[in-house]
Amino acid sequence: MKTYTENPTDITAVQKVLSDITLSYYDDFAKYKSRSPLLRLREVLGSVVKQAGGKYIYSKAGTLSNPSQAKEALDLLEMAGLVHKVYHTSGQGLPLGAEANYKKFKALLIDTGIFQQSAGLKLFDYLLAKNIDMLNKGNIAELFTGLEMIKYADVHERRQLFYWHREKRGSNAEIDYLIEQESNIVPVEVKSG
Repeated sequence: MKTYTENPTDITAVQKVLSDITLSYYDDFAKYKSRSPLLRLREVLGSVVKQAGGKYIYSKAGTLSNPSQAKEALDLLEMAGLVHKVYHTSGQGLPLGAEANYKKFKALLIDTGIFQQSAGLKLFDYLLAKNIDMLNKGNIAELFTGLEMIKYADVHERRQLFYWHREKRGSNAEIDYLIEQESNIVPVEVKSG
């Protein structure tokens, strides 16, 4: 933020800072190597970026781990504060967590800038573009919205986000987020446009 506020026209400098932060996260994985191999943590974090906007599937985490190893690595990333899980709920009543399915969740990388860097998006290229046709702009919008809802929740508790999708086979009906607000269930649908 400091780099941007000091010189908002130097997007290249901001991109370098994001790159440095991303690399430092990867370097910090060495702290956890006794619990999970370094390359597995990197691969699983990368899979969070690739699977953004949809249900997280352990078997799609990569080639360096089986589903149980991917689960262990993702749990470590969550404990380290790099990933936030958004659990599926039926949304039938309050509290939303009472009917949460903790086996079905979306995974949010906890920083939009790091997400963009990890996805290979160059800020300079798309901030100045007149016509942006990115494949994952909906995922970025959904990630940003979720992180903002987490950040602006009560400071004394960590907001748990939920999502809903119809569990009928072949159905693609989904609500990006369900939150509790003033004893109400509030559906939040995110559109990138």
